[in-house]
Amino acid sequence: MQYLEFEIPCNSELGEILVAELSQIGFDSFLQEEDFIKAYVEESLLNFEELRLVLDYYGISSETVNKTLLENKNWNEVWESNYHPVVIGDKCYIRASFHEAKPQYPYEILLQPKMSFGTGHHATTAQMMELMLVTDFRNKTVLDMGCGSGLLAILAYKMGASQITAVDNDEWAYKNTLENIFRNKIQHTDVILGDIEDVKNEKFDIILSNITKNINIELFPSYQEMIEKSGKLIVSGFFETDLEEITSNAIKYGFRLLSNKTKNNWIAAIFTYDEKI
Repeated sequence: MQYLEFEIPCNSELGEILVAELSQIGFDSFLQEEDFIKAYVEESLLNFEELRLVLDYYGISSETVNKTLLENKNWNEVWESNYHPVVIGDKCYIRASFHEAKPQYPYEILLQPKMSFGTGHHATTAQMMELMLVTDFRNKTVLDMGCGSGLLAILAYKMGASQITAVDNDEWAYKNTLENIFRNKIQHTDVILGDIEDVKNEKFDIILSNITKNINIELFPSYQEMIEKSGKLIVSGFFETDLEEITSNAIKYGFRLLSNKTKNNWIAAIFTYDEKI
């Protein structure tokens, strides 16, 4: 199996978007750094025209992208061997099946490492989970909007949520969430391939939204209609400098900021819903 490596210059925010985009055109493994991502694709599956369209759309010159033909080996195994367990808040242990179990942690989550996002390694995911760990999920209904790998939905279940709905419009994320739900023996969880329109008539005690600044802002009106009185909204996927804009928009729809966390300029915030404005 011959693989190609593409090193693409980008910032962290664009890197996450590119991971999602490239995963839909054959790329199956990624390594994300501060100023670039490395994207891997089996040579026989690569469509150069599709890759060019993605790069052009995000204003990335192909001349700045480094391509390397890798030696013939099982690159999925190489990726997995470089995947390290993650501990969140001294309470949650995220590992792959080939890592040793550590029962001293209250919550253990098994993930199949396929991508760098949704594994707990990125600051946005880690901070979402840190805020979740200080939130009461017992007997709560939960929406995980833009669920990715299903990591947040899995933690919500392990923390006592009574019913969970996980939604993503990306087919890879949908399938990976189903795999991880099964792998962790999670119950009372509906996984939906779709968007906010597919769940807008439901009500939730807690909404988890680790997406991007603009999409979070677009979804605030829907979240207002979907959240129960005194419900909690935990959001991330934006930079520290964006918190004021996020908060001012949230206030318009009855949400009040409770607290936030910052790491590597990324931020996560938890709001409570008071009333309709």
